[in-house]
This record gives sequence, structure tokens and C-alpha cells, in this order.
Amino acid sequence: MQFDNRTMQVLKNFASINPSLLFTPGSVLRTQSPTTSVFAVATIDQTFESQFAIYELNRLLGVMSLFKDPNINIQDK
Repeated sequence: MQFDNRTMQVLKNFASINPSLLFTPGSVLRTQSPTTSVFAVATIDQTFESQFAIYELNRLLGVMSLFKDPNINIQDK
């Protein structure tokens, strides 16, 4: 799976709200701040087929920025 530019921008914004993110099946991303004072929802063009979580979203985005066309492979375990 490759993230498009808009999805990357949404993820960067969400990382400033909460360092972790739970991806759920579908094309809607949601996050909320640890203090529950900020809640954000975004509909993206991509669709996720399975549920997975990223503990440090900024670290993932940093690693992805090192590559020209990063491709993420989500597996069961």
C-alpha cells in the first residue's frame, strides 16, 4: 500500500494531535488527543482492508520520507 500526498498530510496533522493511530477498515481516519480535548475525522481516497495500529506515527512518517515511493505491507501478525 502506498499513501498518496493527501493521506500523508492528514497523517502528519493527526500525529500532532496524538502520536498513535488506530487504522480501521474503510476510508475514514479518526484520532483524539490524549486529554480528549481535540477530536479529528478525515475521509481519505484510500481504503484500508484490515485493522492495525501505529504506536509512533511521527517515526513511521520519518522513515517513509527517506524513500522515493515507500510501500507498506500490512500482515496479520
